[in-house]
Amino acid sequence: MNPSEKVIRITETLKSTLLSTQTGTKKLKVKTLLNKFGFTRRTEKNTTEITELLGSYDILTNPSIMKLGHTWELSYEDWIYLSVAAGEPKTSSPLVTDSNVLPDSWNSDGWFDAVKIKNFREN
Repeated sequence: MNPSEKVIRITETLKSTLLSTQTGTKKLKVKTLLNKFGFTRRTEKNTTEITELLGSYDILTNPSIMKLGHTWELSYEDWIYLSVAAGEPKTSSPLVTDSNVLPDSWNSDGWFDAVKIKNFREN
């Protein structure tokens, strides 16, 4: 499949929409997704093309819009979720910052060391 400029723009718009949401997901009906790409009915060919195109932009559909065996798992009116595949984190973890490093004197009174050797309950 060699996607047209229009289909590429649609896919890029979907991805930017997903990236701009707080949850990183978007819920829509199967028929809405197909209509976005100009399809009025669902076939194995067009669902394969859409799935491959979305996959090339790291966009996942859950559940899959593909046909399973000889039957469709989803009806034309069912809801699906689109999301961007997880990749490398864009920023370092908030747990690994200089403000979270314990100062050298964090156990200056030895309380934590003393707790380790105390017996709080008899068995």
